[in-house]
Amino acid sequence: MSIHVPPSSMETLPAEVIEKVVLALVNESLLGPPADLPSLLRVSKAIHAKISVMANPSLYSSIFSTKFDDQPTVRRLGETFRHASKRANELVKRFKSLKRFKSMSCRQFLTASTARDDLWVAYLLFLENDGQNYQQLVNYAGVDLFAASFVQQGGPFHDGVDVNGGWKIDNEVNALVAWLFWFTDKGQIDTLLLPNS
Repeated sequence: MSIHVPPSSMETLPAEVIEKVVLALVNESLLGPPADLPSLLRVSKAIHAKISVMANPSLYSSIFSTKFDDQPTVRRLGETFRHASKRANELVKRFKSLKRFKSMSCRQFLTASTARDDLWVAYLLFLENDGQNYQQLVNYAGVDLFAASFVQQGGPFHDGVDVNGGWKIDNEVNALVAWLFWFTDKGQIDTLLLPNS
């Protein structure tokens, strides 16, 4: 015998109303991914069907515009970036990358298969910064701390100098991290890069 469970009152709300609730929650904290969204998605299958990224890319497109600078990305990627599904996918991609910067040490980060792509994401976010990107990169993900740790004495930036005549290894990762450091340097360059300063 099956038991009929009546839907919760939230499940009966139109998707548009639930979207407004989600966007209000997103606006509570502009830094980082929407913290309350995963909990809302787990309330029920009916709610999930209304606000998941696959079912409702326009919601995630709106979240993207709230969290990141979108006009520079439109200029780089073209008008097709205005499509909700592209912006929704970009939102997910960016926050996955930023979470790795936030949660991993430099050495752990370098062993991840996503390291190169994550560095490019951060680099492009800095290039396309109109204010919001910087907030996510520095105040949420701590990319400034990551870059400073990477270039400090004993950090990965200095790996291989002993076999390269004292010079830093010229590779894509070091170049990207040097740019990230430059974008976020607050007068640290003398103390981190120059010996005995």
